[in-house]
Amino acid sequence: MSYNEYWYGNPEKLKYYREMDKINRKRKNFELWLQGRYIYEAVICASPATNPLSKAKKCYPYPDSPFPMSKKEAEEMAEAKRIEQYHEMLDRMKAEYDMQEIKKGGERNGRNN
Repeated sequence: MSYNEYWYGNPEKLKYYREMDKINRKRKNFELWLQGRYIYEAVICASPATNPLSKAKKCYPYPDSPFPMSKKEAEEMAEAKRIEQYHEMLDRMKAEYDMQEIKKGGERNGRNN
């Protein structure tokens, strides 16, 4: 809010500017909290490599996707992961079937060549 708006403008606007400031502070607070969550996750993932008393010297894998912001987004991410696993399973099954065909040799339609 500018100086002139504050002193010479509509006093009702002040209420809306305060509300806007409150919303902006909440948003900024959430952004900083989320940043802290990512930093915490990164420190946890790197902690085995920096701890001299730890038996595990490899770092834990960092999450490959952002944290979900809502329940709906979490469900969508879980569904996408399930579909990806399904396609990987189909690829493995196809590769296994192809290997069996190579071992058998020939065609399966009655001819031997």
